[in-house]
Amino acid sequence: LECTLGAVKNPSFNVSSTISNGQTNISFNTFSYVNPIIKSISPSYGPRFGGTLLTLAGEYLNSGNSQEVFVGENQCNITRASDSTIECYTPKQGDQSECLVKVRTDAVFRSAGHFMYRENPAVSKIYPAKSFLSGGSTITAQGINLNSAFSTKMVVTVPKLHRNFTVVSL
Repeated sequence: LECTLGAVKNPSFNVSSTISNGQTNISFNTFSYVNPIIKSISPSYGPRFGGTLLTLAGEYLNSGNSQEVFVGENQCNITRASDSTIECYTPKQGDQSECLVKVRTDAVFRSAGHFMYRENPAVSKIYPAKSFLSGGSTITAQGINLNSAFSTKMVVTVPKLHRNFTVVSL
């Protein structure tokens, strides 16, 4: 059985459902109206090529049957949704621009804020090109727009040692 409910002005009441087979009635008091609220989005910017993990925080975010997040006109790939958080990866964007972030719960859209697409980062030089095996060297990456990503990371792979070295804050 499916029932599509209309809008209400006062969400502070419960809805009772009764199912009757002609002889007995079964009542359920498990449904209530809630109003999803988006309190924040983070981060507020990322590169045009997309892939930034966007976090929306609020209340009742996984209410309804389905949730979708849009950055501008493009859908954000949701990886996790809970009552208080939705996480998704931003889609790519053709140009540097500020886009409205919207959440669609079933057929209703809510504005979440704005996300700024910045120019893509481009590394032009890494030095030194060689180092010694005992470690301790500082490797420097130079380029343009390296601050366009909210969270940056450099991974140095040493195939002969079968190891990766990661720098999480630049």
